[in-house]
Amino acid sequence: MTVQADAWTTPRGKLWAKASWFRQSTDEWYTEGAQPILLPDNTLGERPADSRQPYRFDGMYESTAVFLEGYYGLTDAVDVGLQVPWFDQSFDDDTRIDPPSESGFSDLRVYGRWRMFRRPFLLTLKTGVKIPTGEFKNEDGLIPVGEG
Repeated sequence: MTVQADAWTTPRGKLWAKASWFRQSTDEWYTEGAQPILLPDNTLGERPADSRQPYRFDGMYESTAVFLEGYYGLTDAVDVGLQVPWFDQSFDDDTRIDPPSESGFSDLRVYGRWRMFRRPFLLTLKTGVKIPTGEFKNEDGLIPVGEG
């Protein structure tokens, strides 16, 4: 088994692959401007600008992302890679019967790496393109994550 860091290219005829999984959830959002709030003594107060505050109505944002990625060595100094991302996002609170959510595959990414030097130092050039093939749409306003 060979272990490699990203600056090295995948050896000729070899395949390198990984799967990454990320999960995030929050019950707070960021506010750019001051927000009115009801204080414990039932008077009106203000939450300062540039602060986090709980979502109203017990809101909860959840996000999951999975990335499948692989590289194949064309030569010992050149390899090509592919990344397939999948996302799932949702927002729910006590006011919604049908909470907004979106999930699906996102745009493919294709990469190429060329190891230019190995000595006296290691230098690898990496380039990539994003191909609009995905079904997942991260629409603005679907999920309120903040104002800033």
